[in-house]
Amino acid sequence: FLQQVFEGLERLGIRDNTLIVFFSDHGEELYDHNYYFFHSASIYDASLRVPLIVSHPESLPRGKRIKAAVELTDVVPTVLSWLKLDVPESVASGFDGEDLMPLMLGEKEVRDQAETFHEWASYAKDKGGVPAKTIFAIRSGDYKYIDNPSGVLPNNPPYASTDQGFPIGDQELYNLAKDPGELNNLLEGEASDEHEKIRNQLRDKLRAWVKKQKELGVVADDGGKEQREALKALGYVEEDEEDDD
Repeated sequence: FLQQVFEGLERLGIRDNTLIVFFSDHGEELYDHNYYFFHSASIYDASLRVPLIVSHPESLPRGKRIKAAVELTDVVPTVLSWLKLDVPESVASGFDGEDLMPLMLGEKEVRDQAETFHEWASYAKDKGGVPAKTIFAIRSGDYKYIDNPSGVLPNNPPYASTDQGFPIGDQELYNLAKDPGELNNLLEGEASDEHEKIRNQLRDKLRAWVKKQKELGVVADDGGKEQREALKALGYVEEDEEDDD
C-alpha cells in the first residue's frame, strides 16, 4: 500500500513537496515477558517503542537518524510547526508534546523535556465493578521506571481473569543501556543505594506529571459507555468486560 502511495506521488510530481509522517500506534510482545505474545497488557518497550519517520525531501535532511527519545504526542505540534500555521496560544498550551523540527534540522540534540512518559489503562470495568486503574512509566536517559500504584495485573487475553493477570510489579526499574529487554528489575530484592536514589528521582518526576495530567483532565479513565463502545469496535474491549450502565 505504501509503495502505491509513493508511486502515486511520484506520478503527480509532488513527492518532494509532500510531508510524510509514518508511525505505529504500538509494538508487540513476542514472548519477551512471561510468554506474552500481544501488546495490550504491556508497558514494556517491546510494546512502547515504535517507528517515527518524517520525510519531506525539499526541506528535511535525508537518512538522518535521531537518537533522542520522543513521544507520539510530539507529532501534532511538529506538523503544525512545519506547516507554519499560526496556532492560538489557547490551543497550543493544550499540547502535551513539543515541536521536533529543531531536532530534525539539527538545531538541538534533545527535546526540551528530556523525559518521556507512558501509561497503560484498563478502559473497561472488571467483574467486581472496580473502576479502571492505570500503570505509569517514565524514561530518562538510560533508565526506565514503572509505577503500578494499584498493583494492577492486566487481564487482557490470554490473561483473561481478574485474579490472574499479566504480572507487572508495583515498582520496576531498568537500565535500558545494559538491559534493553527489561529482564532485570533493579528494585527486586535489596536494591542498591544508587538504584534507590534513581528510583526516587524518577518516581517524583513521574508523579508530578501524573498530577499535572489529572489537573488537565487527560489521564485515562474508563471513558464512559460511548468510549467503551468505540474501543469494543476496535477489538480492545470484550463483551463480558463491560458494565450495564
